[in-house]
Amino acid sequence: MSTLNLASLLTACVRASEGAGHIIREIGKEKDTLDVKDKTTSETVVVGLGPGQRAVQSVDPQTKADRLSQLHIISSLKTLWPSLTVIGEEDDHNPDAEKDQLASYGLASLAPEAAPVTDDAVPVALRNPQLKDLVVWVDPMDGTREFTLGFFQDVTVLIGISHKGEALAGLIHEPFAPVSPGGTTTWGVVGGDVYFRAPPVNPPPGRKVFVSSRSRPDETLEKMLEKLHPIEILRLGGAGNKILSVIMGTSDAYVYLPPVSCSLTLGCCLPG
Repeated sequence: MSTLNLASLLTACVRASEGAGHIIREIGKEKDTLDVKDKTTSETVVVGLGPGQRAVQSVDPQTKADRLSQLHIISSLKTLWPSLTVIGEEDDHNPDAEKDQLASYGLASLAPEAAPVTDDAVPVALRNPQLKDLVVWVDPMDGTREFTLGFFQDVTVLIGISHKGEALAGLIHEPFAPVSPGGTTTWGVVGGDVYFRAPPVNPPPGRKVFVSSRSRPDETLEKMLEKLHPIEILRLGGAGNKILSVIMGTSDAYVYLPPVSCSLTLGCCLPG
């Protein structure tokens, strides 16, 4: 039976996320050619709030950056391991029609940003799992709504790895991280190492700084937050961005109401 070295798989996921981040940054520069579609209707959406324009908050947007980022990640992993199960969030697109577009982003010449993951980062029992038991889950661009509105700092790329239905490893890539023009990646393995882009902050005992959604206001959520008596509520976009704020010690809890999103599920694959 075929096995797959987890350190090699996670390294490949980190590299793929870096390439996806490059695509997202380049498309972010284009502004007028985001090709935004509403995933609930497949209609093309004009981003903006002027006369005759539809507010992007009212739709579940998908952009060219989502589609090309996913295409790059999945094709990168499938090239290395054709029988690996990879599931992407964006299922409403035509990859064959978009493959030629990837060549224009110069991905082949990108230098790696992060060091490769080594076996030492992975518990011995998890180093070489059966390939058939692994699933890679991809949210190619979390924070799409924020991306269309220009809040680039909220955008992340999320990749989770599960083994027999349980979280095994994951990463959060920040394409627009201010500390690095090539983006930064935080990754971790359950029971093993966690790599941080910077040392996490140790919050004082009893501190109650919560992070919650900026773009999805909810009356029930607001009442719940009020009852928790936080000293501060951070309003951020993107599930990955909010989870990262907890991991890095900027906030103490991510307060969220069901239904649980794909992005939130993927972010929880990253050990804290």
